[in-house]
Amino acid sequence: MDFNLATVDEELSKTKTMHRLNAFVLDESKKAKNTVIIVDEAQYLDMKTLDGLRLLSNLETRKDKLIQIIISGQPELAATLEIKNSSSWRNG
Repeated sequence: MDFNLATVDEELSKTKTMHRLNAFVLDESKKAKNTVIIVDEAQYLDMKTLDGLRLLSNLETRKDKLIQIIISGQPELAATLEIKNSSSWRNG
């Protein structure tokens, strides 16, 4: 809402949200501005949310990534990320 991507009472599908976010970051990159998402206490995020952040990192042009993502958390975050990197995650 702070970036005028949606209103308080508007319900957006995941696809529509991604389209609006992509348009926003493309516009910002034309102004030579970086878009950065900073997530603190990321050890509390579930796998679905972490995967959603990973998908955001796919927003790019032919030359540049459009979003930088910084995650920070307690040591438990390392264990969660290890689970994501296990062979069961890649095959699932």
